[in-house]
Amino acid sequence: MKQATKVAAVVARSIDRLSEALGLAAGIVVLLFTLLIVYEVVARKVFDAPLGFVFELSTYAVIAIVLLPLAFIQAQKRHVSIDLIVSRLSPQIGLITPPIGMDLFVIKGICDVSMGDIIRGAVPFAIAMAITLALTMAFPQLALWIPSLLA
Repeated sequence: MKQATKVAAVVARSIDRLSEALGLAAGIVVLLFTLLIVYEVVARKVFDAPLGFVFELSTYAVIAIVLLPLAFIQAQKRHVSIDLIVSRLSPQIGLITPPIGMDLFVIKGICDVSMGDIIRGAVPFAIAMAITLALTMAFPQLALWIPSLLA
């Protein structure tokens, strides 16, 4: 019985070390991608030579940043608080605001307008959607008011 307890303690310490290493790896991924994105912006704006792969890699980095430290976060009795923000935000707000902003890139591809002009044009809509979202989150009965009139 004593031997099994020792083995269990060794396994638990090994899992703790692995969780800490994965948490550290997530921090390193954040640092590396921050530097890569800064380099991408400078290369695009200053040298007019963007790196084509940064956007795709950044989507994988977001997944890695969330998944790698999960065991460490659980061991610390913490939680990933960004989950609440992402699960509550309207998908359309994410489509017109950076860093994702897919609609911005679609408009840029269709029109001959600068990205700054596109973003300035999208800001009022993003503000309106954020206010609507905040009101709906604060007063959920607003979302059900019109359907309740139809019932």
